[in-house]
Amino acid sequence: MCRMLAVIGSPGSAELDPYTHLVAAQHSLRSQCERAFVPPGSDPGHKDAWGVGWFDADGRVSLIRESGAASESPYYVFASQVSGRDHAGSGPANVLIGHLRKAVSGAVISENAHPFRVTTPEGVSLLICHNGHVRDSALDSLRSDLLDAGLQGASTRDCDSAVLAEWLALQVGDAREADTIAAALAAAFDELLARAHATDIPFEAYTGLNVLVASPYGLGVLRWFSRWADYYTLWEYRSDDGFLITSEPTHLTDRFRLIQPGNFRWYTPDGALASSVLLANAQLQIEPEVDA
Repeated sequence: MCRMLAVIGSPGSAELDPYTHLVAAQHSLRSQCERAFVPPGSDPGHKDAWGVGWFDADGRVSLIRESGAASESPYYVFASQVSGRDHAGSGPANVLIGHLRKAVSGAVISENAHPFRVTTPEGVSLLICHNGHVRDSALDSLRSDLLDAGLQGASTRDCDSAVLAEWLALQVGDAREADTIAAALAAAFDELLARAHATDIPFEAYTGLNVLVASPYGLGVLRWFSRWADYYTLWEYRSDDGFLITSEPTHLTDRFRLIQPGNFRWYTPDGALASSVLLANAQLQIEPEVDA
């Protein structure tokens, strides 16, 4: 259970300044660590870990993450500052994702902080973060695919989101261009939904599949869930220079639009929405409401 944010578009844009939305805005990702929505019956806060990762215009990747609360970490502020400017490791972020973790499965350690940096079979780096819980009825088949591919270490990760990230990278296969990577990710999500919905109780296979996938070639976004539609939200903010995607709006404006469930959206680094594909298996399997 988590909160997420992505920025894609022209570095230097005032509207899309990473520091603003990660730290300074009224309802920045940092403030969501303490004040964001939580699932019904959950304790407040998304304080178990945080991460900020990005690709610059030359495709160089940076990733900074640690366990603990972003609201209490000066290192989080540092990561937010350097993501928007040139530094020794890379240029300013062209495709950025940030994440706050509310742990459900897996140890509360920095290795289980999102985003996860994974590599496709052809060597393309991806940064992936996830909001939701993939349960064993769906996760076991992903572990099996990783084992079959000889990725034993990836298959035995104790965090469901880490296994999902490794599996998505495997599904990208030999794709190395923006359109082929986008198509491979859409097909992978469709396959995952098909497997989940084939289980005896489909809505027990996962709670949410809100996923952000950053690459040197663009950003993939999926909003999907089996319960708690008011929690598993992703909002899109369009500027002249690109897009902001966030679990909760970072500031007061009527320009945020709620992303519809089941649409896999792909944004290019120049700040354009390249495609929006309704997944073939996007048929909501909502958990029935239970009276208190």
